[in-house]
Amino acid sequence: MSVLFTSAGNLLETETDIPVNKLPAAVLSYLKEQYKGTPVKEAAKIIKADGTVNYEAEINKKDIILDTNGKFIKKTND
Repeated sequence: MSVLFTSAGNLLETETDIPVNKLPAAVLSYLKEQYKGTPVKEAAKIIKADGTVNYEAEINKKDIILDTNGKFIKKTND
């Protein structure tokens, strides 16, 4: 688990590792469609300070961030 704070000490988000098979069905569906045949190496559940939940999946050394409905948010380098 990791926690991200602002420089003022305010909570931004928490990130908790989860098994890949615990990603929501909509997230898994998006990943299967967009990254055919490419395994998800790691997964995490991200909870923002406002309660918003997102999911992170590591594919090809990149982190794919999606919302709970499987909508793409962003891709970042690890």
